[in-house]
Amino acid sequence: MKVNFTKTSKNTLIQVQILTEEELKKSKLKAILAAKKEFGFNAKEGESQIIADENKQLILIGAGKEKSIDELSLQKVGATCFTYLNSVK
Repeated sequence: MKVNFTKTSKNTLIQVQILTEEELKKSKLKAILAAKKEFGFNAKEGESQIIADENKQLILIGAGKEKSIDELSLQKVGATCFTYLNSVK
């Protein structure tokens, strides 16, 4: 596995939020509600969505249902997170 680091603007802020389906239903955050309404984000395992939120990028990653989280599902979530963060230049 290779990780590349590059210089980015000091003003660039990337926030990663990993959500279960249950957490998504409870969330009141504006950006998360927008992802749910406008993009159909459901926090299914491995599902992801990028949202521009004020002066940052918000990467939402779904972890699926809380009861079904195991080592393999967490590896998939980690791979999804790695893919997005490695591609940010």
